Amino acid sequence: MNDRVKAAEKAGYPRFQGHDRYDSFTYPQGDYSLTHDTRVSLYKIGSVKVKLHRPLEGTIKTCTFKREGDHWYVVFACEVQATPRLPSTDDAIGIDLGLSHFATLPTGDTIDNPRYFRCGEVTVQTSSFLLYSGHDARRRTRPPEKGKSRATRATQSGLSPH
Repeated sequence: MNDRVKAAEKAGYPRFQGHDRYDSFTYPQGDYSLTHDTRVSLYKIGSVKVKLHRPLEGTIKTCTFKREGDHWYVVFACEVQATPRLPSTDDAIGIDLGLSHFATLPTGDTIDNPRYFRCGEVTVQTSSFLLYSGHDARRRTRPPEKGKSRATRATQSGLSPH
């Protein structure tokens, strides 16, 4: 609580609460329901369409909606039964980690190196260019979105300014 309010003084003006003040909200158990057509029915909001990328297992305990960039995601916290442990064996295998291939299995199969850094390097370069230079490369094709700073646009494309 504010120190002025504790001292029984005037509380002051209310502060501006921006649209990006909160990035998530959680529904406890019972204030939502899943429908048969991949929708989540929310109390006081209504029905929201979701993409379930895998089937839900167990009992759903909470439903959290979180914002990352311009997109909203739904997170279900489920309680599942404990899986039994596999029996231990004395068999040993060897995996060879290398430079040209990520791993070579004992059967001779190779797993290629995913090279995540090389794939994301171009995105990081363009985002850092937008963030740290005074020049906005997107102005040539379309005007920038009103009210968004360079740091906000760069963060939404995957680059953290800090």
